[in-house]
Amino acid sequence: MNTFRGRILFAGIIAILIGSILLFYSIYRVSILNSLTEEDKSFYMPVAREVAGLGGLFQSHQFNINKIISEPARYNIYDIQNNPLKDQIETEIEKISRVVVNFYSKSQDQDIKKYLDNIDSINKSFRDYNLAAIAIIQAFASENKQKDQGAISVEKFFTIIKDSEASISTSINVLADSFDEKITLGSVNIHHYFNTVIWLLFIIWVLDIVFIVWMLVYSGKVSNYLLSVSDSVSKIKGDQFNPEDISNSIPIYDENDLFELANKVTRLAKSVHEDTSGYKDRISYLENDNTRQKIIATYTTSILNSINVAVMVTDSLLKVSFINAEFEKMWKMKKNSVVDVDIMDLPFIKLIDDWKEALSKTNIGDSKKDMITFKGEFKISSKTKRNLEFQIMPLKDNSSRDIIGTMTIVRESTPKH
Repeated sequence: MNTFRGRILFAGIIAILIGSILLFYSIYRVSILNSLTEEDKSFYMPVAREVAGLGGLFQSHQFNINKIISEPARYNIYDIQNNPLKDQIETEIEKISRVVVNFYSKSQDQDIKKYLDNIDSINKSFRDYNLAAIAIIQAFASENKQKDQGAISVEKFFTIIKDSEASISTSINVLADSFDEKITLGSVNIHHYFNTVIWLLFIIWVLDIVFIVWMLVYSGKVSNYLLSVSDSVSKIKGDQFNPEDISNSIPIYDENDLFELANKVTRLAKSVHEDTSGYKDRISYLENDNTRQKIIATYTTSILNSINVAVMVTDSLLKVSFINAEFEKMWKMKKNSVVDVDIMDLPFIKLIDDWKEALSKTNIGDSKKDMITFKGEFKISSKTKRNLEFQIMPLKDNSSRDIIGTMTIVRESTPKH
């Protein structure tokens, strides 16, 4: 596995295994969700609608009963016994019970017994509710000489009615809530969506295999090419080569990057061969120049950190290259958190009006002046603010005079009174 081809092969096998596990696990989960969707459409959603309808019917019936028992002398027991809503509610209760029992024989849902208990509670409470209402009418219609005893009976029946109303409403709500919890994926759109997900996962898996096969073939080609280049570089390093032999030993491919690599190695061989005699002097010169540049950079950094004005330098892409110590102190941030960050992503740039626009104008050279000056305010709190003066100037290359970045100088200014 230490070769380029071996690592690609190992990564491909791992990718196929992981992709296959994810694919078949996703299909398994989707199949479960699909079966739940079918149960919702065939049982939970229809029964939920029936339960909602039952609740509406009972509220209407409750309104009629309250009207009757508020003036019991004007009505008789047949107004309750022959009430169409009463018959409709009893039919609806029986229908829901039958559907639940039928589903119970086919499903292993552990909540079925709870559904049946709630339906039985509704049925019993509804029967007590109507009997208590009939009893109230009979109590007021009869010539009962024991008025005190009759008042006690009527009060008892009113209590039964209230308890039955509460029991029916609670049981209906419990049923409705239970079915609502079950209905999570019961829609045609979700059914089609998960079918589409299965096909998409399968297509991704196929594409993954195709990609891995292509990578294996291509990695073999690149691996052979790199071995040829490595042998050529080893010959150049040992100073035992002929430029023409180096050029002929590297195969030429149509890919631009591989062709460019071969071209560079060939030119390197020719250059090394021609300049071997003077390479030590050139290396010494480069080392001295590099040391000099490091010293200059160290002095420049020390100078910028010593001055008492805030300085920020950006490159030509408006990414922060440097901030001095005063800038860190002014904006309360560390150099490591802003260097190489785009100025558009820095929060303090957005807090100052015209700062971002001035940097952009300076960087592209649209400004007629070499330096842009403006003033801005930085609100430290709702009552405290700092008045700042900004100077932004372009940084130009000495040879081409091209703009290679910007430098911003920030000072605190005293507001005029």
